Amino acid sequence: MKGNWLAGGEVRSAIFRRKILLLETDDIRRPSPGPYYLTAALAGIAVSATNSFVPLYLSSLGFSYVVASLPLVMRGVGRFGFDSVSIYLMGLFRPGVVLCSGIAVAALGVLICGLFPFATAVVIAYFLIGAGMGAFHVTVRHIIFELGKKGGKGKAIGTLSVCIAVGPAVGILLGGVISDFAGYQSLFFTSAALIWIPFFLLYPLRDQKTDPEESTKRKGRLQWGIAREILSVSGVPLFCVCSFYVFFYQQAISLAVAFYATDSVGLSLSIYGLMRGLSQFGNMSGRYLGGRGSDRFGSPFCLLTGFLIVGVGFYLLYWSRGFWPLLAVVSFTYIGAGLVNVSSQVGIMSRVPSRIRGQTIGLYRAVGDIGMLLGPLVVTASLDNLGFLWSFTWLGTIPFLFALWVLLNFPKIQNTSDIN
Repeated sequence: MKGNWLAGGEVRSAIFRRKILLLETDDIRRPSPGPYYLTAALAGIAVSATNSFVPLYLSSLGFSYVVASLPLVMRGVGRFGFDSVSIYLMGLFRPGVVLCSGIAVAALGVLICGLFPFATAVVIAYFLIGAGMGAFHVTVRHIIFELGKKGGKGKAIGTLSVCIAVGPAVGILLGGVISDFAGYQSLFFTSAALIWIPFFLLYPLRDQKTDPEESTKRKGRLQWGIAREILSVSGVPLFCVCSFYVFFYQQAISLAVAFYATDSVGLSLSIYGLMRGLSQFGNMSGRYLGGRGSDRFGSPFCLLTGFLIVGVGFYLLYWSRGFWPLLAVVSFTYIGAGLVNVSSQVGIMSRVPSRIRGQTIGLYRAVGDIGMLLGPLVVTASLDNLGFLWSFTWLGTIPFLFALWVLLNFPKIQNTSDIN
């Protein structure tokens, strides 16, 4: 009897230990996304503080709108350069290693802006900032999507996007105050210091395993054939074109509003920073609704709604004179941009298996980087030659054409089942 009791105790103890081990294994496989959400916000604050004011800085030195946009063009070149090789890098290193390396490269770029605050150095530095932040954004999205639960991956990406949008909300406000009262060089040094905070937060997690299906040995071979496999999936090319739109219009909103608010409406840098910072709550709302809406109604519905909102917003922008009208219209436009941003990401990632999801994000963002590269050049050339009214008119017309395209392809891009 005593032997049976001891045997039973050993069985119960083994079951208990097994449960604990399973829980620990599950924790290792699916760590908390909290540190990644936090660092997304902190990195966004540091970089957004400079991104929004570097064109105004070069414009204050007497350069045209087109020349003032060149740092943002080089940022697009840098991001395109990284995203183009991410198909290789994501197969060679763990995402956490790429993440930390990207933050370090971006921090170096911002520091160069502070040490050498003249046009040529700033333009070159923005190539490093673009490449570094490209590494950050590709890998953090891959990590968060893998950590998301089945049926809630849209929510996970939406939450991440809201955290990223916190960056401009705080960073632009901070940048406006520092630029107005301490000068642009102080802004660069402040951002360079802030961007190291997310690096030190993530460095201990650099080797953490985030994908339950990840093999212990990573493939170190070039995987360009995966790009063809990704593009062969139904609906993926359309979402890649949406990525081009998202990044192009991010630059369009940022630059058009910056020059219109300061040169035409006459807002000071600090008041402009306050307006842009508050308008990011519209961006955060759109991203949050885009994630939740993609889970509930599907990505195409959110895409369609977002395109229509952005189109209306640009039509109203020219008649928004003063702080409050600008804040209302820009916030409204950002709601639409946020919807398109998140729903296109959820849409493309829901259509491919996890083994190529990291590479899919890289391809999606590489296409978007072309929009980021062309956006500053096209928008500032339009502002220089057509003025604000006609520039806002054509920028408001294009989203309606995209909305029609989504409507015609609606059945093709409906979300697939939540693939793991």
